[in-house]
Amino acid sequence: MMDNNVEIKKRKRGSKNRKKAWKTVDVEDVEQHLEDVRKDERTGGPVSEVQNQNLFFLEKSGNESAGVSKKRSKLKKQEESDGDDDEEAYVPKKQRFMENLYKQKEEELKAKKAKRSVVNVWGQEELSVPNGYLESTVKRKKIKPNTVNVGKLQGVDAVLKPHPGTSYNPDYDAHQDLLAVAREEEQVKLKDAIKLNNKVKMVSVEQLKKQGDIWLKEMSEVLNKNAESESDSEDGDDDDNVTSRRTKERKTNQQKRRKKLRKLEEKERADAKITNTRVHEVFRLRTLNKEIRKAEKMHAEKMEEKKKQLEESEKTKTKRLSQYKFQEQSVNYKLSEDLCSTLREMKPEGNLIKDRYRSLQRRNIIEVRRPVVPHRRYRRKVVTRRSYLQPTISDFNPTRKKGT
Repeated sequence: MMDNNVEIKKRKRGSKNRKKAWKTVDVEDVEQHLEDVRKDERTGGPVSEVQNQNLFFLEKSGNESAGVSKKRSKLKKQEESDGDDDEEAYVPKKQRFMENLYKQKEEELKAKKAKRSVVNVWGQEELSVPNGYLESTVKRKKIKPNTVNVGKLQGVDAVLKPHPGTSYNPDYDAHQDLLAVAREEEQVKLKDAIKLNNKVKMVSVEQLKKQGDIWLKEMSEVLNKNAESESDSEDGDDDDNVTSRRTKERKTNQQKRRKKLRKLEEKERADAKITNTRVHEVFRLRTLNKEIRKAEKMHAEKMEEKKKQLEESEKTKTKRLSQYKFQEQSVNYKLSEDLCSTLREMKPEGNLIKDRYRSLQRRNIIEVRRPVVPHRRYRRKVVTRRSYLQPTISDFNPTRKKGT
């Protein structure tokens, strides 16, 4: 039996998957010696090879000794820092960067958590630090996609304010303004209707008969005139030719010469006028350049103003999202005779659903649509059966009635 006090040394069993683990020789002394050699090389070489001047120093009084002591302190600090570097483990640059980044993120999250606060129903702050029990009562903002407001009109109210003249008890001036707006709308509609009627004129049967009678009269008159003129022309052709020759008088040489001189003088005057204008334009180059610059500046300013107006109008303008164009609803109005004196006599006008639907179209959220009427895409083909066309016995028997 073995004593309990005796410590049994257990044999260390390591992994034998590498060649280093197979060695049984102690190599610690060799490794220590190699480390000392490397350290001597970093600090200036081994002590046996260092000169006496670098190993020993002479004590001096005054500033010289102070300067030497400072140098010695610097050397000591450098050696200590070198020694510390040897002991510290090497950390890659990427790993250090990632550690700093994680630290920054953790600090930001802590700061956000510290800023959180619980808000009551009226939007007043109750607690500066969030509580676990009250966290479910905190109203959080809804997360919306970035494209939620793309194309939507900004700065336009969903519910437009009605005209003050449409109230049940309107002011006199407001009611008159409303009637003026309605009158303008009706005038525009009448003009459009007149334009369409002028383009497509519908002619009645009576008017067609009248036009036919007028056309016959005109054509008959033309035929009669042509017949009379032909008979007269056959008799007096010879006489006209003789008189025409006699009436035509020839110009003299003097008249021809004067006409020619007149034409040359007119041409010279026109050429002189053109040359004078060109000479004046050459001397007016500076003024012309000023005028051109001024006109270009005015044009650029006008274009900028027009561009700004277009940009402003596009902000509040409904776009054409479909083949149909958006049209504003006509104004609901009542004449002064139809105004009610009490609320009981009033009748509801308009439709709230249609109003909401039109506001969505106005703000470019929904495209303009029209109800599709049921219709056939192809033309219906009608065919009569052969049995319908074939004669029956009743056709040959006149005494027999059909259907018996």
